[in-house]
Amino acid sequence: VPGIPARLRRDQCQHDAESGKLSARTVPKGCDVGAVLSRAVLMNVARFVATPYAELDCYELLQRIYEDELGIVLPDLDDVYQVATVPGWKRIEGSPREGDVVLFYPGSNDMKKHVGMVIDPARGKMIHTTAETDAVVERYTGPVWKGRLKAIYRHKALQ
Repeated sequence: VPGIPARLRRDQCQHDAESGKLSARTVPKGCDVGAVLSRAVLMNVARFVATPYAELDCYELLQRIYEDELGIVLPDLDDVYQVATVPGWKRIEGSPREGDVVLFYPGSNDMKKHVGMVIDPARGKMIHTTAETDAVVERYTGPVWKGRLKAIYRHKALQ
């Protein structure tokens, strides 16, 4: 918004996000995407918890959340590691944010490559699903996942 200092625009965007006036789909120019995502995504992913793996595998869950909550249509992939090569994704070397994608190496069981979505970076939490568990919120920094973390990616719309 021309004429309004950046700090005030950020404060207003944060206030609007916290009050529910903004959603991740309706981020006005000049708003801090992270501030909106912090509120909008965290509040809305709860409806995906317990979605059966038979309905959505790990990447399909990511696709559904991105489309339904963020208005971003992700392409179908033959392999979740293709996120690393699809235009529009950037590998993150620093701290993850809400909406970032975490890629994991295969485990010792029959699990193939795996993907989840960061929903609470301060607590190291993601939403994901596996053949063994329906969609769940779990720590990607915990003992089960930390050693398998391959990389973190951010979509260009969330930069």
